[in-house]
Formats: sequence, C-alpha cells, structure tokens
Amino acid sequence: MTRQALEENCHRLGQRLALLYVANSPEFAEKVSFSAFIAASSEAELLCEDKGGCMHFNHRLMTPLADAELLLSAEASQTIRRMAGAAGVAEAGAEPHAAVS
Repeated sequence: MTRQALEENCHRLGQRLALLYVANSPEFAEKVSFSAFIAASSEAELLCEDKGGCMHFNHRLMTPLADAELLLSAEASQTIRRMAGAAGVAEAGAEPHAAVS
C-alpha cells in the first residue's frame, strides 16, 4: 500500500470511529494527524518505503508483535490476525519487512 493510500485508509477509519463513538473527539478524523504519525514512523524507520512506493513495517516490529501474542488468548490472536488480514505473526516475522496491508 502506498503512503497516500495508507493515509486515506487511516483517515476513513478515523471517520468511522468518530461515527461509532460520537464523542467530542475530532482528532479521530483529522487527516493531518495520520500524515504526521506516518511521517514520524518513517523517520523512526518503523515504516519503510520500497522502490515501488509501497510502505512496509520494519522487521524490528515483528519480534515484539510475536511476543505480544504469547499474552493473548488464542481467540483474541485469531481475531486480530483476521482483522489485520495477516496470515499470522510468525509468517510475517520470517520476512525482512512485512507489507502494510
């Protein structure tokens, strides 16, 4: 997914959360906030952009993610993987960079 697509998807998710929670939380849907977060993540090398313009998580994120699964129930882990569209943390950890999807 390109940086622009990631920003747009985050913005749409924020809008949906704002509709769900109807709290006075306008920061949910502010596109500038997502753009700044993605920029900061890129600067910290947590997100990397390949030659084709697709964003990828840095492999350093996969180890803590795999460790976090040890704390979750099997049902919670499965739900998170399904929602993220991932095949599994172990498989993603085997790649040098897991794609943002």
